Amino acid sequence: MKVITLLLLVLVFGKGYSQTDVATYGYVDSVTFREAEVHPAPMGGLSAWEAFLKKEMRHVGLPGTVIVEFTVNKDDPTPTNIKIYRSDKAALNNEAIRIIKKSRWVPALANGKTVNYRTREEIEFK
Repeated sequence: MKVITLLLLVLVFGKGYSQTDVATYGYVDSVTFREAEVHPAPMGGLSAWEAFLKKEMRHVGLPGTVIVEFTVNKDDPTPTNIKIYRSDKAALNNEAIRIIKKSRWVPALANGKTVNYRTREEIEFK
């Protein structure tokens, strides 16, 4: 009898929780988007970004990958709120942050308007 009661409770409450809207897209806070029709991009496109990395990257002497998370603002091409999302080697973090601080970005578009957007960029050191 206890097994049947437990099973019924799990089914009833499980069904109730499955109906909860858990969408996490849209605003992260009152002014920053996580979803947009057009995502932010480096000024000049991918080829300009690769040239920028080649020019700006200092030889650290360690291979590795750093994923940097930052906000591209609608009014300013300079990234803000820069944080390390994931890193192979902590010794690469400061160089990755320095590179992102010097970069310039075209803002994201949502509903036809430029918006603040939180994004991530992977920087590979060789």
